[in-house]
Amino acid sequence: MDEHTTIAIDAPVAVVTLFEDRASVLRRGRIELPAGHHRLKLEGVAPVLSDRSLRVELLPGSTADAQVLDFRVKRELIVREVDLPEDQAALAAEERQRTRAMALSKRRMDVREAQRDALREACEQLIEELAEDAGWGRAEPERWRTELDLLRQREADLDQEIQAMAAGLEDAERELALLRRRRIVTRNPEAATWVELDVDLPVDGELRLELAYVVPCACWRPRYRATLTAGPPSQLTLEHQASVWQHTGEDWTDVELHLSTQRPSLGTEPPLLGEDLIRVRPRQEQVVVEVREQQIHTTGLGQKREQAQELPGVDDGGEPVSLRAEHPATVPSDGRPYRVGIGRSQAPASIERVVMAELTNAVLLRCTSANQASSPLLAGPVDLVAESGRVGRSQLSFVAPGEKLELGFGPDASLRVFRRSERVEHEPGVLSRWHKTDHHTTVLLSNLGSEARVVTVLERVPVSEVEQVRIELADERTTGAAKPDKDGIVRWELRLQPGATDEVELTYTIEKRSGVVER
Repeated sequence: MDEHTTIAIDAPVAVVTLFEDRASVLRRGRIELPAGHHRLKLEGVAPVLSDRSLRVELLPGSTADAQVLDFRVKRELIVREVDLPEDQAALAAEERQRTRAMALSKRRMDVREAQRDALREACEQLIEELAEDAGWGRAEPERWRTELDLLRQREADLDQEIQAMAAGLEDAERELALLRRRRIVTRNPEAATWVELDVDLPVDGELRLELAYVVPCACWRPRYRATLTAGPPSQLTLEHQASVWQHTGEDWTDVELHLSTQRPSLGTEPPLLGEDLIRVRPRQEQVVVEVREQQIHTTGLGQKREQAQELPGVDDGGEPVSLRAEHPATVPSDGRPYRVGIGRSQAPASIERVVMAELTNAVLLRCTSANQASSPLLAGPVDLVAESGRVGRSQLSFVAPGEKLELGFGPDASLRVFRRSERVEHEPGVLSRWHKTDHHTTVLLSNLGSEARVVTVLERVPVSEVEQVRIELADERTTGAAKPDKDGIVRWELRLQPGATDEVELTYTIEKRSGVVER
């Protein structure tokens, strides 16, 4: 085998598996070779590929007894100016020109400073000579004044010129710094990267090669497009998509794209155990309570499984999910997001008009449907589309197959809402140890449209977690004597005729025992 002769092989990217923060790339190629030892060269691979992850295998159909003796990754950084883009070459030429101009200006300013120093020295010598002439009785005031004025005027002119040159140098340094920063930002020197393979064939034949490696600078995240079609019957069409980014240095053209939630880098090392100290402290006489907002997080609407408020990466419910793009995908190496279709599902939907006046004075359209796809819906943003067009964006939590999901499609413009809240505190009696506070809320609704509307009104009542605080609902002052559920949500269902108005009232009392301090 000639060490200086290599044979180029074409092995385009065939399959890409994207993870949360990296990608696994699979290339396939074939080549006809005579018997003997050969060195093959595959160019155009990603410069950032992990050398340790490189794997080369012979596929079925290769010549019998053919072998891959060795393979390795070679890199060469190209930084020659002739290889840079035209704008980079222009920036480099401008930088050199500005640098030369600054050096020339500095030399001129040095000359002017030397002339000024010489003038100052001449002034000092002239003053010494004037004193000596005056001592000898040779006084010529007019000539002395003229010579000193000329020297001082020349020195002042040099000072102004030096100051102007210093200001110009500062501006030139700032412009040069900006130019260099621009070159750093826009410069992208090519890194020539290739894979060398040493192969051996006992007879003339064909080699079918498969190369696999892992690259960083690639990721994906799920997203959706929900289209609501009003009925009857109403339908919710959910388009499953993925946003894909990659800046690996190689383009993926018409590749088979797989999307995975596996985390190859996790679970490699056990966590370190630390000491857990238990300390004893005296019991406080006062009970300190705190009013806090508690969000209810569940996965879907069926399992009621608690979900963390912030999840790193893609939320897959704890089980790795593998998805596949519908069609061959093309993802250039430019770091920009590209949408890739995964599939679509359609399911019947129920539309409900809901009022949560404590959060917003509007009647919201809430769509409830089910995930009828064979795969779960991963957490991600949802573009909302109604009959009138795009209405906004929402967020979808993890929804398993068969579970229900909810999406809001904005307010109903024909309905108006007004909420009024009052709070009355009562002084405790002489023998009572309880402090009472009444909370009264009124929600007013009006239908300005030409059709009857069924509206669901939701209000919440605080839930106490300590026995020193009691919360009681006043049935006689609450519309329909409605009761809250376990989460403290009170629900009413109203039917509003065209032009009609209605209202609901909610009253509850919070009792705190003496010694309870609210923080």
